[in-house]
Amino acid sequence: LAMPAELEESLGHARSRIEDEGVTADYLWAAGDPAEVILQAARDQQADLIVLGSHHHGFLGRLFGADVAGTVKEHAGCDVLVVE
Repeated sequence: LAMPAELEESLGHARSRIEDEGVTADYLWAAGDPAEVILQAARDQQADLIVLGSHHHGFLGRLFGADVAGTVKEHAGCDVLVVE
């Protein structure tokens, strides 16, 4: 699956910020349900740790399954660090 051209610049800036901090990372472009994509990528890479940024959802967002970090924490086969 090719990355949409309109995202390349934004993701390039994010990659630069990460690399400027001396962090080594693997990058994956994927589409689909965010939690499922993250979980599958972690399984495929045999990850020891998943690091996610949190997004504060209201009660209705959590009720309707919008909490990606919560779903990943619940189903990951490794440690999960949620950064707020």
